[in-house]
Amino acid sequence: MKDLFHIPAARLRELGVVDWGYTTETVPRSAARFNEWLALNKESLPFLAQGRAAEFRQDLKVWWPEAQAALVFLFSYAPAKKALLAENDTRVAGYALGFDGLDYHPVMKARLATIAADLQAQVPFNWKHTHDTEPVLERDLAHRSGLGWFGKNAMHISRQHGSYHLIGGMVLDRALPLDVGTPVPDHCGSCRACVDACPTDAIDPVARTIIARQCISTWTIEERSMDVASPAGLEKARGEVFGCDICQDVCPWNHKALGAVGSSLGEGARRWRDFYRLSHGEIAGRLAWMTNRGYLRFTEGSPFGRPGRPALLRTLAFWMKLP
Repeated sequence: MKDLFHIPAARLRELGVVDWGYTTETVPRSAARFNEWLALNKESLPFLAQGRAAEFRQDLKVWWPEAQAALVFLFSYAPAKKALLAENDTRVAGYALGFDGLDYHPVMKARLATIAADLQAQVPFNWKHTHDTEPVLERDLAHRSGLGWFGKNAMHISRQHGSYHLIGGMVLDRALPLDVGTPVPDHCGSCRACVDACPTDAIDPVARTIIARQCISTWTIEERSMDVASPAGLEKARGEVFGCDICQDVCPWNHKALGAVGSSLGEGARRWRDFYRLSHGEIAGRLAWMTNRGYLRFTEGSPFGRPGRPALLRTLAFWMKLP
């Protein structure tokens, strides 16, 4: 990773950044694909279509008229994922423990603000952050910035860092004297590892999108209703209760990336790992003593409150019923 103006690459690594790119393209290259996908999947993920969200995603300038360029950063959670895989902990998606068990949204926002402050000491600009809370197609933004490509499982994949990362962006109101990135061509080739490994057939490898209603991550995190049936084939998974990394865990690019990083799991992340290591019945037993509000207090500051207590109990009940 190269320096960013006078910000050393070592400083960026301290903030969890493993790569960065730059683009002056404000229009996503995959906008048409997103629109088609949203029409098919908005019932499972309705918040993506609320208000003007879909319209904003068509161009950074629609979302923010002052937008002229963007800096994009890959924040890695690979060390935490490597630690989980070494211990065969697969019930929780790696990203949830990659920031020491904290909700990554405020963490990434603070890190982006730190980077912006360092840059603004060198060149003046205004900016807006984006890290999946704003109506921006961030994988496309990373692709336009030269950081990777869309895998068959719809993940953003980097040749150096695989897909165990989250994308954070700084949309700028002026162009900076930086080389723009060149979109990376597809390097999945004929590989179908992710497609064949998905137990619920949630991957459309032609469109390179996820069928949301069949995705384990959607069901365990986003589907809050107790009446939503589990995706067919879930019984063939690994006991996932929060998210799912199956398609990432079999990806050859991630195998290569993990070989280049150390294994690390912070104290806060270990606390959650230990909780989800309990049997499904033991976890359900602990939740039985909590109210819904008590569960939100228990998970405060972490990603784990998102599905809510009832949906988590529904997921646990599914696994407990299996022979």
